Amino acid sequence: MIPMTKPRTVLQKDSFQIAEFAEKSQQAHAEVQAKLSATKSAGQASAEETKGGGEDATSSATSGGVPAPKEVDLWDTLDPVDVLAKLPADFSTNIESKKWTERRDALQAFLDLLSANPKLDPKASYGEHVSLLKRIIEKDANINVAALAAKCMKCVAEGLRKKFAPHAPAVIPVIFDKFKEKKPLLRDPLVECIDAIAATTTLEAMGDDVIAALEKPNPNIKIQTDLFLYRIFKLFNSQTMPKKTLKSIAPLLIKHTGDSDAEVRDASYAALGCAMRAIGEKACLPLLSDILEDKLKMGKIKEFYQKACEEAGPEVITQMVQSVHKADAPPSKKPESAAKKGTPAARESPSEGRATEEEAAGDEDESLKPPAGAAPAKKTQEKKKEIPKKVEEEEEPVKKPPDELLSTNDDKQQRLKDERTLKFRPATFLIDSK
Repeated sequence: MIPMTKPRTVLQKDSFQIAEFAEKSQQAHAEVQAKLSATKSAGQASAEETKGGGEDATSSATSGGVPAPKEVDLWDTLDPVDVLAKLPADFSTNIESKKWTERRDALQAFLDLLSANPKLDPKASYGEHVSLLKRIIEKDANINVAALAAKCMKCVAEGLRKKFAPHAPAVIPVIFDKFKEKKPLLRDPLVECIDAIAATTTLEAMGDDVIAALEKPNPNIKIQTDLFLYRIFKLFNSQTMPKKTLKSIAPLLIKHTGDSDAEVRDASYAALGCAMRAIGEKACLPLLSDILEDKLKMGKIKEFYQKACEEAGPEVITQMVQSVHKADAPPSKKPESAAKKGTPAARESPSEGRATEEEAAGDEDESLKPPAGAAPAKKTQEKKKEIPKKVEEEEEPVKKPPDELLSTNDDKQQRLKDERTLKFRPATFLIDSK
């Protein structure tokens, strides 16, 4: 029997430690299992996505682009809600109250309903409420009430999306005109509101209202309209930019570059720089013809152009550059055919053409050629070579069209005379030798 060397207290302490260790190991094992199960579920989901979008990934890979995962629009997954049916019974009374606090509370209740239900039922009639909100934005003396009305209008536009487009022409001029209010309390909701409305319609449809706002004398309206164009131009590229609308807007933006207000000038530089990013620098230069010589203004526009390119990201810039190169690339076969037909470099030089003609004439009269070692033949060959050189030296200063190099009568007569002379001399040599 081996006597126990550890005391009883030590054994109890060890047993407690073992139990504690076992408990911790079980917890660690459970955590590992949970992570493994989560990884498996994620792998299955990604495999399904790969199977479903394999064709898209293949097409994007073949086109040279990086396949980007498609984000699901949560708005499409929501159920449309008729918030008008959920408005408080006293809404119509409070919204017309003389107390601004009651009007504020009524609009706040409407805003809460719109925020809780982002997708609105298009079957409901929102025309009356849109007109009510427009009137409050335009005429309410209290800035807090007008700001709440702008927020409600923004939510209605976002909730209806394209269904809001019929209401946009009546609301847009009011918002642009209200930009004369400089306080951020109202200005910021108006900015969000005009952006939301712009998403429901097109820049072409807004063109007249934008031009009218750009022509306003108020500097705050100019600033906010220019900045609105800066934001909206970010959404376009050389293919989607409405060229006619841009052409009508550009002169007013250029006019703003000479405004006395520095903020107006900077806002116009930003809009023009973003337009340059959208359609490309080369295509934008004709629009800036009035200020191309002004290095200061062009430098400012280039700064915002670079900034817009950085914000757009490398993929957008690559697409833009490729579209510009495709537009500028000439047809591949035309230069070759032109080189073959019209360029003097592709045609035979006059000396080469005449040499070949002389060789052909010499082949026809082989009986007139002297023996191979005859000295006069060398002289005649030297003369053959010297005559084209003299002609080339005389023709160098006179640049004639390619089609007229051998067509003049003088050249033809001189060539025939030289041929007769060269043919006659060998014949004379043969007679004398006999």
